[in-house]
Amino acid sequence: MKNLLLILSLLLLTISTIGQNSYEEIGIYGDYHPGLALVMKNGLYGFINTSGKEIVQPKYKRIEKFGENHPYWALVMNDEGLGFINSSGKEIVQPKYKRIEKFGENHPAWALVMNDEGLGFINSSGKEIVQPKYKRIEKFGKNHPDWALVMDDEGLGFINSSGKEIVQPKYKRIEKFGKNHPDWAIVMNDEGLGFINSSGKEIVQPKYKRIEKFGENHPAWALVMNDEGLGFINSSGKEIVQPKYKRIEKFGENHPAWALVMNDEGLGFINSSGKEIVQPKYKRIEKFGENHPAWALVMNDEGLGFINSLGKEIVPTKYNEIEKFGELHPEWALVKKDDLCGFINTSGKEIVNPQYEKIESGEKIEGVNGNKKSEIKKP
Repeated sequence: MKNLLLILSLLLLTISTIGQNSYEEIGIYGDYHPGLALVMKNGLYGFINTSGKEIVQPKYKRIEKFGENHPYWALVMNDEGLGFINSSGKEIVQPKYKRIEKFGENHPAWALVMNDEGLGFINSSGKEIVQPKYKRIEKFGKNHPDWALVMDDEGLGFINSSGKEIVQPKYKRIEKFGKNHPDWAIVMNDEGLGFINSSGKEIVQPKYKRIEKFGENHPAWALVMNDEGLGFINSSGKEIVQPKYKRIEKFGENHPAWALVMNDEGLGFINSSGKEIVQPKYKRIEKFGENHPAWALVMNDEGLGFINSLGKEIVPTKYNEIEKFGELHPEWALVKKDDLCGFINTSGKEIVNPQYEKIESGEKIEGVNGNKKSEIKKP
């Protein structure tokens, strides 16, 4: 009976206190915070506790639930902007922002904020850790494991997880770290494309029109292009092959350790150290092993010939046609010069001088001139 009288007394006291404040609306206790009820007076919101005491004066145009944007705070809004209050009603972040995102949304312990100057961050104590001055801020970890991409009037850059500007915003474009090189990111300014490393240092000066992925054309290099042509940079950012070629094919495509290159003079090869192993001078180069196990067929204005696996011209370019080794003879290749047929051997020596109108193969190999046939025997 005594307990019932006590509860009734408290209830009457609460109703009396609430009545004195003349609230237009009183919400459900615990809906926004345990032990608090949202109240509205003159169109503005505040909080009362279970005793009816006004914990937060009704002065906000909007109040969100505690824990919705910050584990212990509630988002509030007045004529000045958005801010935060704690469960004691203290204004922990002065309402002055046009936008506040959830804590942990863009950074594990910060909230993105926006005012008239731009975007920034506040930390979990309510302190402005990154001054709002950026036009754009991306999530931490999206482009670099520990940084966030930022943009101001000068361009793109990065801030680190302490809020420090680690890469000055000056680039027109920044790609993800690891996309083109395991530890670097492609950057672009008015001069061209380059790379920054994971410390924010410009490791390759932006000057190229095109940069391909490392390992795409050579296991440890990246293909680059400028106004002069195509070349390569190595994994330290050094220009290992001067950009001067009109075309560069993949290493290993035509020769196990070389890449086919082309300039105004013709086709040639560079080796895996970037050295020009076959001077570009040919109109056509076929794959090594296509016509001879260790040679490549080449052509210039004089005709067809062969280069060996060291890049040396082993068969002079003087023939109109060269067939595959083994087609008519196990160790020879048919050659034609001035419409006459002959043979070269696997050492590149002219074993049968081009003298026949045609060569036939059956039980024996015969050279044909008119109606006359002559057996061709190995010398």
